[in-house]
Amino acid sequence: MPVVVLAGLIVVGRRRGSAVASLEHVERPGPLNREQKTTLTLTLIMMATVLLPPIASLLLPDNAAVAFVNAKVDIGLIASVFSVIALLLKLGDERQAIASLPWGTIIMICGVGMLISVAIKAGTIDLLGSWIGTNIPPALIPVAFGVAAALMSLFASTLGVVTPALFPLVLPIANTLAIDPMIIFIAIVVGAQATSISPFSSGGSLILGSCPDDRARAGLLPKLCSVPHRWASSRRWCSTCC
Repeated sequence: MPVVVLAGLIVVGRRRGSAVASLEHVERPGPLNREQKTTLTLTLIMMATVLLPPIASLLLPDNAAVAFVNAKVDIGLIASVFSVIALLLKLGDERQAIASLPWGTIIMICGVGMLISVAIKAGTIDLLGSWIGTNIPPALIPVAFGVAAALMSLFASTLGVVTPALFPLVLPIANTLAIDPMIIFIAIVVGAQATSISPFSSGGSLILGSCPDDRARAGLLPKLCSVPHRWASSRRWCSTCC
């Protein structure tokens, strides 16, 4: 769905002509060499290894073997195995690759994720759901969940943290207040996606991690930080981190 929306924005956007003109200086890349072809092959095999078990589980929900394999899939372990394979095949300089990693961004995201996990384990989300269910009018429940998801998504992943934390609260509240749960689910996803570009969230961290050097990364941080704040309240930049 985001791909469709972004493609539509590119097609109907007023600046599509200037965007194309700004890419005129970019040279067409050459053909892939052996190392790049091998890396691409390993990446596709890893994606298939990660995606096939859950797809098979959807197609064969009653198959015990498929369910067992799907439950044991660990994307971190699989990625580590394929990284070791790439290392053994000498597809690149591991020292240069490790040195080019944005360690500051990685440590920041890990620390923020740890704080959100501590808050979830401490019962903060349950308290928030209980407060919303007892103090917010039923008509404003989806709005409250959307705002809560947006605030959480400023500092955490939508699919990794926000939805797993908030989705379990939806059905009890929806059944108690006679609200269509799908409306609340949609409000949570929309709210979380609205601020997922924050530099402290997974979307913003991926963008920061893709910067080629520290100077570009430092200039991009305040730009990413201003997007959620402009969406939420005004067009002022975030005074906390910028």
